Formats: sequence, C-alpha cells, structure tokens
Amino acid sequence: MKQLIALIVAVVTVAMPLFRGLAQPTSPQPAANPVGVSGEARPAKPSPLAPVITKALEGDVREALRILETVPLDTLNSSERTIRERLLKTFVEKQPSSLEVQDPFVAGVIRIYQDYWMRVLLHETTPAEGKEYLFRRLSGLLEQAGCHARFRTLGKVLDEVGPRLRRKGFYSDVDLGFRITLPYWELMVWRSQSNRTYKVKLPETTVKVKVVFMRDFVSLGWSAFATGGRAFSGGWAGRNTLYCVALIHDPASKGFETGYLAHEAQHFADYKRFPKLEQPELEYRAELVGLILGHENARAALMAIASQTGSTRSAPHNYANLKVFTDISRSIFGGDLPVNDPERWRGISDQAISDAAKGLLERNTKSLVAREASRVSRILEDPMPQPLAAPQ
Repeated sequence: MKQLIALIVAVVTVAMPLFRGLAQPTSPQPAANPVGVSGEARPAKPSPLAPVITKALEGDVREALRILETVPLDTLNSSERTIRERLLKTFVEKQPSSLEVQDPFVAGVIRIYQDYWMRVLLHETTPAEGKEYLFRRLSGLLEQAGCHARFRTLGKVLDEVGPRLRRKGFYSDVDLGFRITLPYWELMVWRSQSNRTYKVKLPETTVKVKVVFMRDFVSLGWSAFATGGRAFSGGWAGRNTLYCVALIHDPASKGFETGYLAHEAQHFADYKRFPKLEQPELEYRAELVGLILGHENARAALMAIASQTGSTRSAPHNYANLKVFTDISRSIFGGDLPVNDPERWRGISDQAISDAAKGLLERNTKSLVAREASRVSRILEDPMPQPLAAPQ
C-alpha cells in the first residue's frame, strides 16, 4: 500500500490534511497536524470556515455549501471572504477559475477532471458514475488528439494520458501511477521539480531518503478544487521516494527535518523491517519519532496530536493520534484514560514527553519483533476511548 502523507493549508488559518492512497487508500480525514509537518499556520481561534472546509475535504461540497450559508459574512476576514466567493462561483455558478495553461490537450485533461470533481463533490453523480464519466471524456480527448486505441479501463486510459502530459512538458501524479485520493480520482500537474537525498538519523536507525520537490503547479488536485484553494495535499510517499509540494515544505527549517522528513523516513525504515505493518501502526510509530526528535517542542506537538483523534482504524492518522496521546498520558500520569486537563499538561516538560515517547517506541519495537517482524501486521488492539476534545 502506498504510504500517505498530509494535506497542508496553503492560505493559512485552517489546517486540514488529506491522505492520499493507491491500492488501499484512506478517505480524507481532517486533522490538525498528522505528520508533525512544520510551516503550518495555526490561528488563535478556529476560522468560521473550518466546518465548511472539513466537510469539503470529506468529499461532500453539497453539505459544505449548506454550512456556508449559515456563516455570517461579517465574521469572515478578507482571505476567508475570498475563499467563500471562490466556492460560490465554482459550485453554485459552475464557473471554475481560469487555467494558466496554453496547451489544449493539457488544459483539456484538467477541465475534464474539474468537471468530474464538480459532479461527484456536489453528489450529482455517484462515484461509479463519475469514474465512467472520466473514462468516457478522457477517451474522447485522446481520440481527438490522434490516439485511436480502444481502452477497456480507466487505468489504461491514464497509462496513455500520463506520458502525453510528460511529453507536453508537464509532470503529473497520473504519470507516476499515483491516481487516487479517496474517495475520488486525482490529478496533480506541475511544471518543474528537483531532487535531493537526505540522510536521516532516527532513534533506531539511519535512513537515506530521496525527496522530489514539485513546483509550479497547474492542478493541485480535488482537495484544492473543493476548498477554493484553501487546502491541498502536501505530497505523498512511495516506497523509496517522497514527493513534496515545495510551496508547503521549507527544507531550510528545523521542523522540516525533525517533523516531515523524520516522520516519512521512519515509514521507509518500517517498510523494510516490518513489511506487513498496517497504516495505523506505521503512523503511531512515526508520531512517536516526531516527539522524540522534536524534543524542544514536544508538548506543543503532543497537543496538536490531541487536537484531532479518532477511534476507528479506518481513519489511521486520527486513530494513531489517539493512541499516541493516550499512551503518553498513561506513561506520565498513570491511569487508563488520557488526561485532557490543560493545567496538568502545562506542568509537564518537553523532555518528559519526549522521554515517554522514546520508551513507547522501544516497547512497540520489541513487541513487533516478538510477533515476528516479517509477518506482523497490527498491534494497536487496545480498546480505544472516544475521540478527544483538544487541550487548550
């Protein structure tokens, strides 16, 4: 299964991630900072548009628009009003923003995806009907471009679309084989990229990680389309390479290495050591690593983890967040249920939280090895409490 990484806010004030998948992807789940990525702007108080963006990232813009109608205009700042106007123009007036692409084939591909997203996001068509629509329209575009092959599946169509985009001078996730951000088919297209290899020292090993920094996007995917550009995927991870939206991640920042890079490098290490491990377990271990290496800011990071939790494995990041917060709380305070009293946490040092995370990672590793590293798939089987209200 292709590893997932977070959706990051590009226009500040609301931080919502999206998890991107391939063979067994995960549905979008809102979270504050599921991979400890730096560069995320956090407001003093939640934006009035937060519930609108959350619903849009769940793939339901029809409901997001209903919520938007209840948000008083005078509660929005200028950037929030811009987002509101974009959403209304795109989904009510059905007039998406103009494309900065001159090539008719590339522009045609993007417009077809936007038409598809419009239909499924507004629930005007089912996902299955939307897939058929995408298949039919892209097949027609290819025929207009001189390709007269007969395709049987959407996957085969995309096998032709991706290389054609590349020959036109555009990179795309379609060309790389990363084609779905559940619940919808995805399209991210960019003009330029650069590569860099990092050597990342983790608590238990050292890993080399190749990062592809993607730039000059002409399509940022369905999440950006659904939110008026407010939020979009920060990238994704293959088995050996990270694909990183350069607009979001600043490689010069300390948080880049201790947060984003360490988190993903831990996934790479775990792929090799525990090849069957499922995503909740992978996320649990990576979150612990972020708290260990980011020890100077561990308490704030833990509070961010606590701000978005979930009790089902179908939302692996949120599930892992809850498990991490619960286990660290147990390690520090004792008891079965996590302590959610902000006053009690203010008395806990960053180092104490980092040390607790280190102990949990060590115990988790021993448990996985004892269950046979090459075969173990899941270990987070404790009964989970309900999602938490974030400590303030």
